[in-house]
Amino acid sequence: MPLNELEKHPYLDYHQTLPLTLQRPKSEFTGLIIGTFPIYDITMSHDGQTHRFGNGARMQFFYGSSENSFWETLTTILRVDDDDNPLKTPNAKDGTLRAINLLTSRGLLITDVIKCTNRYNNTTKNGKCPLDQSLLNCKGAPLETLKGFQYNNGIKDILSQYPGIKNLFFTNTGVSGITPFGLFQKEIFKNKIQIVNEYKAGTRLFAQTIRIDNKMYDAFFLPSPAGEGFRGLSWGDKRPLKVLQDYVRSKNPKLYNELVKLKQSQRSIRQSNDLTNLRKSFFEDCWRAAIVDRNKGFFSSLQPKL
Repeated sequence: MPLNELEKHPYLDYHQTLPLTLQRPKSEFTGLIIGTFPIYDITMSHDGQTHRFGNGARMQFFYGSSENSFWETLTTILRVDDDDNPLKTPNAKDGTLRAINLLTSRGLLITDVIKCTNRYNNTTKNGKCPLDQSLLNCKGAPLETLKGFQYNNGIKDILSQYPGIKNLFFTNTGVSGITPFGLFQKEIFKNKIQIVNEYKAGTRLFAQTIRIDNKMYDAFFLPSPAGEGFRGLSWGDKRPLKVLQDYVRSKNPKLYNELVKLKQSQRSIRQSNDLTNLRKSFFEDCWRAAIVDRNKGFFSSLQPKL
């Protein structure tokens, strides 16, 4: 990956060229999944001449990284059969078609907030799930690169052309900076989004009711599917995630009562494994509550009754 290379998003217009077998009335789409930008291995060169398909990819589509849990999570919460599962075929093109069918058959569209960007680093620990903070790197970038940065203003067209969309699913819990909602709010809608209501537990936000151009939407903020998908859902000695603790207490009171008495280093292998399984379960339940149930009050439902 050349330093300060401009990359272009190849998939933002996929919904405009759907095969006839995958098309449905625009009014039947009710949800829009919003991410940031693909991994380098599946982006396009800025001039459009090179469309990459590197070793870190398994399909040429949104969340096509082999190390991302997006499609595993979606197929789990939507109970997708193997014959329709984009991950259950060795053919990358077939996987892409299955992914599109999975979304459209459930009234979902998908997009990202960045159209063109560079990045200063393509790696985290595993080398295949770059952090969003590596995108839009202004430090040391030449002027021609900076001029090439583009946000996906086509999101405005999606919202105007698909009147049935009332639910927005952001694939990160962050609401500022280089996050899906942060750029959606600041760069695409120029801070003109009105927050009508918030749904959270403590400081952890799960959903908002927002107004954009006099239309109301429910916005959900989902744990990032990057890597294993639940790395940000932690119960450590410092600043444990309160809503995760509430979840553990609701699912396994015995384990909860054990963990609150111990430091992280004192946990047994069994306790650590049980917590890991519940962290994964919590991650999936967050996605299920949003995408399947459209339940803004999911976090509050976990809090112990007084």
